Amino acid sequence: MCKLERDIEKQQPVVGPGDRKTAECCGGICVLLSVIIGIITLGIGVSMIPDVEATSGMCNITNVTYPTSIPTVPSKINENFVNCDCGRECTSDIGYCVGVFVEVNSEIVMAGRFSSTTPETQCTFSEDKCFNKEDLASRMEAIQEAEEIARPYVEKMNSSELIECFLHNGVVFLDNNADEKIQLVAILGSLSFVALLLGVCCIRKSGCCNE
Repeated sequence: MCKLERDIEKQQPVVGPGDRKTAECCGGICVLLSVIIGIITLGIGVSMIPDVEATSGMCNITNVTYPTSIPTVPSKINENFVNCDCGRECTSDIGYCVGVFVEVNSEIVMAGRFSSTTPETQCTFSEDKCFNKEDLASRMEAIQEAEEIARPYVEKMNSSELIECFLHNGVVFLDNNADEKIQLVAILGSLSFVALLLGVCCIRKSGCCNE
């Protein structure tokens, strides 16, 4: 071995077995984290397509439905109530349901809250979790919450005030979260890229790619 090669070899850092294993582990974790964040980012990106493509307009509220009392007759349970999660292996049928109906293109439809709304969606606003379903006070609080949610829409309906709504593929919804989703995709995308870079650096440091 010539003198120049010996000098270069001396200058190269020696990576011990322990350091190498740590670097490989770090690289693997970072790459895996990058992939997981990337998948989440892709999912959010796909979900925001309706928000981005939706057209904005002004809708006239024609009706607002919501519960005003606890049903005492079984046949009335389906009126303004939906199933809600009340705990492990528990489903209640007295979760509140608030419906906001609007007129779009001379047709009256129920507006959803978000772009994930489908034609099968039952409510504009609904109670997803209803723990303490057997507690009368808890149910009265839920009904009061439903009334508070419905109140501004009832007032706008009574005053014939138009509200902003969004239309995508025949579905009408009220809240467009395109800006928030775009920001979230940008943040998560950056984190995924940084994690990937760290993973590559750790793997190169371990020297496993040079074997």
